[in-house]
Amino acid sequence: ERFSRTPTVVQINTAIEVLEKLAKKIDDDAARSIEHLRESKGADKHAERLEAMTIEQTDSITSVAAKLRNWHDELAQKINQPVSHHV
Repeated sequence: ERFSRTPTVVQINTAIEVLEKLAKKIDDDAARSIEHLRESKGADKHAERLEAMTIEQTDSITSVAAKLRNWHDELAQKINQPVSHHV
């Protein structure tokens, strides 16, 4: 019931910002881990898997953020459209 309301443009903006920060954090954390793994002998395969998983995760997050941006733009456009009154 409480999820049936359309979120506000501000709420969608906040969600987009959170997703972008999450993607950056995942990417930064993985980069550090991959760097350490590459320094370890025999950990190249693990580093490659981690890199592939990170790309998959950040691509998914980016996709959701893009969908939210589209929804944001639709809502903003509806808000900015003048209401026509027929006489």
